[in-house]
Amino acid sequence: MNEMLQGKLSEILELGKNGVLKAADMIKEQMPDLVEQILKYNFIISLILFIIGIGCFVVVYKCGKKIVKVLKYESEREDSCMEDQSVITNMVCGALIFICLIVGSIFIFDYAGWIKILFTPKLYLVEYLSRLIK
Repeated sequence: MNEMLQGKLSEILELGKNGVLKAADMIKEQMPDLVEQILKYNFIISLILFIIGIGCFVVVYKCGKKIVKVLKYESEREDSCMEDQSVITNMVCGALIFICLIVGSIFIFDYAGWIKILFTPKLYLVEYLSRLIK
């Protein structure tokens, strides 16, 4: 009985060992494709967010220009009382400038990984793996 149990156990262990070896071989075969997909995904995501960050700075520029234009126009008028519409416009543009500066700065400085992927993909992969291990 003990020998039969030992035989069955060795069969199960052999099957498990073969399954692990086959899985390891499959992972070795698929690794280059997996690495390429990780690089493409992270490149595209970081590039899109970087472009959104630049777009935020464009909005800041346009709104700043609008505020300066309204203030210049209001200062040239004889009656120095600003209209309600221009006050609201300036407040909205000011809030938009503040929000876009924060979001744009975060997106530009945190999502510049596409530059690393483009010029030093191996270094990026090492950093990516170290972040996964942490």
